[in-house]
Amino acid sequence: MQLYTTDGLRLLPRAPGLDDNPRELEGALDVREANPADDPELAGFVNAQLSGRPVYEVTVQATRSQLAVAALATTLTRD
Repeated sequence: MQLYTTDGLRLLPRAPGLDDNPRELEGALDVREANPADDPELAGFVNAQLSGRPVYEVTVQATRSQLAVAALATTLTRD
């Protein structure tokens, strides 16, 4: 599974890179290379969470230590 992102439109300037202030990014999850047809668990995830679509648009909030994917109600944390 790949996650592609692009920086969203901002009204205030920000330094490049991530910091402790969440940065909102537009993006897409792409499961085409993972081939859901070969993996029943992945196929279930795609059907249940991604509406059956192999490429699914998402909004992401990222900091130095967390990545939150809003549509999936999922947050990944880096130690």
